[in-house]
Amino acid sequence: MRQRILRAVTFLVIFFFAWTMGGMFNIAYAAYNEIQKPAVNQKQSLRPEEKFQKAVDELKDVISRKASWSTRRNELKEKRNAIESLDAEIKSQFAETEKKLKNAGLPQEILQRHYNFVKHYEDNLKEFRANLDAADIAKTDTEFEINAQKIHQHLEKVAPPRKHKALDPNKLPHRLSDIKRKEPRTKPEEFQKDIKQTAGIVIPEKAGIHSSAVIPAKAGIQEINNKHILLVANGPLTGLVESLPKFEKQQSLPQPIVLALAHDAPTDADLAATIDVQLTPAIRAKAAELNHSPVKIYNWVRNNVEYVPTYGSIQGADMCLQTLQGNDFDIASLLIALLRASGIHARYVYGTIELPIDKVMNWVGGFTNANAAVGFIASGGTPVAGFISGGKISSVHMEHVWVEAFVKYYPLRGANHKTGQGDSWIPLDASYKQYTYTQGINIDTAVPLDNEALMNHVQSTATIDTANYSITGADSQYVQQQLQNYQSNIQNYINQNYPNATIDDIYTKKEIIKQNFTYLLGTLPYRNAVIGIRYSEIPDNLRYKITFKIIKDIYDEDTGTPIIITKNLPEIAGKKITLSYSPATADDEATINSYLPKPHADGTPIQPSELPTSLPAYLINLKPELRIDGVVVATGTAIGMGYEETFDMVFTAPGPNGASDVVSNQIDAGAYHAIAIDTGKISQAQMLSMKSKLEDLKSKLDNNNFTNITKDDLIGEILYGTALAYYAELDNVNYLQAKNMGVAVNRTPSESIFSFALNVGYMFGMPRSVSAGGFVMDVDRNVNIVSDLNGDTNNNIKFMRKSGMNSSALEHQVPEMMFSSQNHPVQAVSAVKALKIANDSSIPIFVINKSNVNNILPQLQLDEKVITDIQNAVNAGNVVTVSKTDITYNGWTGCGYIISDPTTGAGAYMIGGGLNGGQVLNTDDVAKLVIAIVGGSLLASVIVAALAYLFAYIVTTMLLNPGLIIFWTIILILIYDACKELLSDMAPDEYLLTCIVTSILCKVFK
Repeated sequence: MRQRILRAVTFLVIFFFAWTMGGMFNIAYAAYNEIQKPAVNQKQSLRPEEKFQKAVDELKDVISRKASWSTRRNELKEKRNAIESLDAEIKSQFAETEKKLKNAGLPQEILQRHYNFVKHYEDNLKEFRANLDAADIAKTDTEFEINAQKIHQHLEKVAPPRKHKALDPNKLPHRLSDIKRKEPRTKPEEFQKDIKQTAGIVIPEKAGIHSSAVIPAKAGIQEINNKHILLVANGPLTGLVESLPKFEKQQSLPQPIVLALAHDAPTDADLAATIDVQLTPAIRAKAAELNHSPVKIYNWVRNNVEYVPTYGSIQGADMCLQTLQGNDFDIASLLIALLRASGIHARYVYGTIELPIDKVMNWVGGFTNANAAVGFIASGGTPVAGFISGGKISSVHMEHVWVEAFVKYYPLRGANHKTGQGDSWIPLDASYKQYTYTQGINIDTAVPLDNEALMNHVQSTATIDTANYSITGADSQYVQQQLQNYQSNIQNYINQNYPNATIDDIYTKKEIIKQNFTYLLGTLPYRNAVIGIRYSEIPDNLRYKITFKIIKDIYDEDTGTPIIITKNLPEIAGKKITLSYSPATADDEATINSYLPKPHADGTPIQPSELPTSLPAYLINLKPELRIDGVVVATGTAIGMGYEETFDMVFTAPGPNGASDVVSNQIDAGAYHAIAIDTGKISQAQMLSMKSKLEDLKSKLDNNNFTNITKDDLIGEILYGTALAYYAELDNVNYLQAKNMGVAVNRTPSESIFSFALNVGYMFGMPRSVSAGGFVMDVDRNVNIVSDLNGDTNNNIKFMRKSGMNSSALEHQVPEMMFSSQNHPVQAVSAVKALKIANDSSIPIFVINKSNVNNILPQLQLDEKVITDIQNAVNAGNVVTVSKTDITYNGWTGCGYIISDPTTGAGAYMIGGGLNGGQVLNTDDVAKLVIAIVGGSLLASVIVAALAYLFAYIVTTMLLNPGLIIFWTIILILIYDACKELLSDMAPDEYLLTCIVTSILCKVFK
């Protein structure tokens, strides 16, 4: 019984923590007095088509209700009367629309669309009335049921699509990487075979594939004792620890002569820019800063870029330069780019290396457990195997990429290299290095918190139903006050005892052990290496890829022109990606423009109130456009505005048989979406670049310079900036929380979508109108690699749970922060926030698992699609936290629910509609954006001028966001776990509020 109580209390405390620390985002924004602040619109009135659909839905409910046929027949009459009264209003609007189209001189095709829609409406209304008439004159129960079913079948056939994305309970959005483990290859022919089989393409010698050889790093190659050992990883261990064939021996020659010999002459390909080796201005500037010296270039990359154990080309050279972290592929690409920018031929070498286990544990994160270190590497996708000697792991074999540079090696070993005078291929590995780890201060011990008293108070003030496993009305204000007091205590402790401390003085500090060589050593920094293959350009199958697919319907691929485009991740890393819609033809653009207000005769500016808040969807055809950094890279099949399309992003991992993961969403034609791809870390350069673009945009708006502004410059930048800021915040939270908990964490490519959504009004299944649906955050792929440094797998689960709660809170907090000013707070909702609001509204909150699902589901007063999600999640072994009923908050009605995998910590943090994210609640003036997002690429000046104050307001609040001003001193939000184990046998202990320390320290050191 006590365990059940604790589990329910735990969730409530988590939500209180989210709410309490959310106040840390209330920064005092600078006043922007010249801009009118938009007012929050609590609730907009329904349009006729929305009222019509609402009445039809209510009529369907009457048919399905369990009541006598005579009672239902009387209710049907009442609903019919409401529909008939709306019919008159709708037909009046049809007549007005026809008149408007004719007066505007629009083409006959547009008029025909209008006539077709009116006929669709009238034909279905006629059938609807006939079925209602038959039900009304029914003489018996049976006769009524037959006709009632005809009504139901007809209305189902013309029902609008349900706006709910079904959840896959076996692939939760916030999850661990599930990369299949692979053995390292040990023979050159194994590498060559995989390269030649890539997509059926044979890469010839002249394209950059070079001869293979085995190069010893030191005199002699030591044999190793191959034995199996059990390891821990984020998935199956098949192939992770195997008996590996011994490396082939070669007679060693005196060093470094054997390595200084040129195996083959360099080619033009060894100097060329590639998808991975981008010779950008930043790359060229860094090469010049290093005097184009191969020695200085190697030293700089080795001493400044941190290694992360993931696999394949993910970032490319330029992004690696920005983030100053990367795997061996990315660091090799950066090193090669700097060398080639200096006129030095350079190429990749791919093989298998052997390393002592103590070096490996230090290299990949400061592990104290060998199994965990090797498992961490394997979970990132690198083929690896650990081997034991004397009963413990002694060494590791792993596939690895390094570099060979063609330099003037004789007589000063590269120190006097001159362009064009190279004589030898010299191996360089800038990714392998060692670190020093300095322990920080244990704040949990220095400033203790009475966890048990806090939990006991929450438990004693709440209404706890142990039979139904629910909790209602816990004292959130008390928890918030205690946390604020605790925050003050930590701040005082730091100020009194460590007034000059930095954040690294508090946490474990990780520093690269720098080595500044005066010449190139000519050897690799490990015992031996098997060279599998050399190449001037990374083969295509070793790059991470994303395929973007926008499909109109099941016939589109055969009869239409859908968007299906694949991009290598290094091509698009750090770039703005948007999906929007433009008029399909000149006639469609003319139709949209006919709804713009006409210029005033006296020359006064058009007011925002004159802009339409909705558009007639059935008159307008649009085409989807995928843009990368503002450039259209693909255009799709024309589609009616408001109709649904399928938008898929297919993430394909590198390797001969790279696995694919599909992120699929149903989108409304006309909505605007920005996609941020997180390749492992959002760089400061990305944020500063976005800030620069926003400043330029603000300057244009302030100076009434509205010419040549595209909708992607304006709307796309605002949406992308928010999506990017989300991962910038989350990555920092994860980084600091991992330090606090003693785990290593790496992100694999993930995405977030921030959209300007549409409300679509339907009539008998066809879109009639569209209006603003507000801003929506959806994070469908948030994938991490996590490993406790000491091998404690339970700590991995705790980290994932806390990180998941963080991710949910940020889904409402980031948009609120980006769009709010001190005098005009914007409200948003997420799963965590919705559950907190439910508690404060005295709505019971349930924790549902297999043992109680049959008892609780009948009590839930929620949308049937949400209940189906819950049922499926529990059937798959997950645990669900959900409120008994929907909440209503600032005009938004829905629920928040959390689906959690108790064995891994994976989770989905959902709000009604199937979004794994958050929604910004609408404002009056944001509703005017609907005319802007579907216009041509170049926005009409009248739109920008009329909405200049709104755009300027949003851009200004974004610029005043501290996350853009000083990226690394962002004030962070963390959610705090209240118990040692969530949803398991547990008791309050030292893990209560483990992450509050992180958040408070960030505030102290801002």
